[in-house]
Amino acid sequence: MIRNVLILSLLILFTAPACESKADAPGVSAPSQLQMPKDAKPSPISVDDFNCWVENGNFYVTGICNNLDMYWNEVWLRVEPLDAEGKPITMKSGVNDVIRVLSDAVPPRGRSSFFGGWPLSAFNGTPDSARMVSAGSKQTTAGPILIAEEVSGVKMLFNQTTDSVEVKESQWLTSFMLNNALNVQADKPRSEILLYGRDKKLYFSMVLNPDDPAMKKNITLEKGSPIGPGEKRRFSAYVFYQGLPQK
Repeated sequence: MIRNVLILSLLILFTAPACESKADAPGVSAPSQLQMPKDAKPSPISVDDFNCWVENGNFYVTGICNNLDMYWNEVWLRVEPLDAEGKPITMKSGVNDVIRVLSDAVPPRGRSSFFGGWPLSAFNGTPDSARMVSAGSKQTTAGPILIAEEVSGVKMLFNQTTDSVEVKESQWLTSFMLNNALNVQADKPRSEILLYGRDKKLYFSMVLNPDDPAMKKNITLEKGSPIGPGEKRRFSAYVFYQGLPQK
C-alpha cells in the first residue's frame, strides 16, 4: 500500500492522475497551456527517483527533475521508451511524448516532480523501461520559494458496511505548515506531494491548487491566499487511496 509521503518545498495530492489527462491515457499533459512552445530549447537537467511501470494497459513514468541551469525555467521532458532488452522503441505517429514538470517555474538548482502515462497502444513495441531527457525549457520570472514544515499525517479508518464492525483504511489526512520565508508575496501558493511505496519507489506526484473549486472540498489552506512575506499557513489534504496507482 502506498503510504510514505515526502513533501518538497514547493508544490500534495488529489485522487486523479497528475495534470489534466486524455481519457485513454491518465497523466498525459494535454492542455494547450502546458504544451512546449516552439522556441523552447533543451537545458541541463538530471532526474532522481525515476520509476516506470505498466498498469491497467498503460505505461506510467514519474520522478524528480533537477534544473541544473542558472535561470528560472519552465521545463518539459521527453520520454524515450525501451523494450525488455533495453533497445529503444518509438511512439506512434501523432502521440505526444513530451510532458511538463509540475512547477510553473523551477529555480536554478531547484527541482520539481513529473508524472505521465500513455496507453500501450501508443508505442511501436512493448515498453519495459524508459529514459527521461530534456525536451525544452523556457526562461521565466522568479517566484516565491515556499517551505513545508511540521509535516504530519493520520490514517482514516471506516466501517466496511453500516452494520459491520470491520474497518478499512481508505484514505490519509496529511497536513503541514507552509512557510513563505522570503520577502516576496506568494499570490498563488501551490503544494506538491510525492507518494512512495513501501518498496521506496516513487509512484505518484501532483500539484494541489487551493484556488481550484474542484479541489476545495479535499484541501484546505488556512486563511486562503495570498501568503505575505514571512507568513505561515496550515495546509491540509485528504489522500484517497481509490484512484491511486495500484502498484
